[in-house]
Amino acid sequence: GGYHRKTHKSILIMSSLATPTCTIDRDILNENTVGQMDDLGLAVFAKLCGANRGAFVMDPPDGKTYGCTAFPESFSTDAGITTAPVPDSANLTQSFAKGDIDPSATVDIVDQYTSAVY
Repeated sequence: GGYHRKTHKSILIMSSLATPTCTIDRDILNENTVGQMDDLGLAVFAKLCGANRGAFVMDPPDGKTYGCTAFPESFSTDAGITTAPVPDSANLTQSFAKGDIDPSATVDIVDQYTSAVY
């Protein structure tokens, strides 16, 4: 049935990548569903930050260490935020809850974090 096809399709997609990457499933977490979370920080970042011990250095390759407490500025610009960059996961969570950052940009930043870390 459908499950087998999805599994097979995922395997084909992953095998076609030169370097496997991890991204969020936009069918599950997207601009329409992110607002349904009670707390973005607890639902997403508590798990992601804890699982990788909070630090990553792979992306961007600028020699700095980033993590939940320090996002690279490129996360914001790549998400289309042209005002002040989102400095960290706590600020993203609070800004989204207040409506200062739109759902699409929020999901883009979560996806970038996921790709950079995993």
